[in-house]
Amino acid sequence: MLPSILLSCDLVTWCNYFFHFIKIFRRILINLSLKDASNADRGSSPTAHAAPAHYAKDRYMADDWYTPKWVFDSLSVEFDIDVCSPVGGTGLVPAKKFYSIEDDALTQDWKGFVWMNPPYSNPTPFMDKFIKHGNGISLVPVSKAKWFGRVWDEAHTLCILPPDLKFERPDGKPAQIMFQCILVGMGQTATSALVRSKIGRVR
Repeated sequence: MLPSILLSCDLVTWCNYFFHFIKIFRRILINLSLKDASNADRGSSPTAHAAPAHYAKDRYMADDWYTPKWVFDSLSVEFDIDVCSPVGGTGLVPAKKFYSIEDDALTQDWKGFVWMNPPYSNPTPFMDKFIKHGNGISLVPVSKAKWFGRVWDEAHTLCILPPDLKFERPDGKPAQIMFQCILVGMGQTATSALVRSKIGRVR
């Protein structure tokens, strides 16, 4: 039998409980996958670099959700820097230069038109620097966090991506995340590219 507190809940409360359970279950799955990946890496890559603190250390490998090629084909622009590239790149981002976790992008100078798909485990410092830089396009999930409120208020352009967006994973397989994603544009070059792309509604 269900506890009496649950039997007395209305639909909204039930939904809140359900989404809270999903969030906890997702965290458990991520932690389990990270343990497996970490054990595998210790066996096959003894010279692997430690993650900087703002990459959330034990979770940074779970941040490898690569933007699919069709997004860049639609934008039809070349970036000066991909500031959150995986080590070795993906071959998907049309950029002249790449900063990986080993370069620690937050300690680097960002020059020109940047692309950023930040680590979702800790996007705040990356989004702060992106907004301050003021010239580029970033792909982020919709969030209740404070950083997203700042993005909503200060972005020059916002473009909603399709709800069935699939990312590329390190194993080459496409996968979805649980949240709606958007493209954030800063500067005139970004605004022009997003409007021209016709990827989705632009604000």
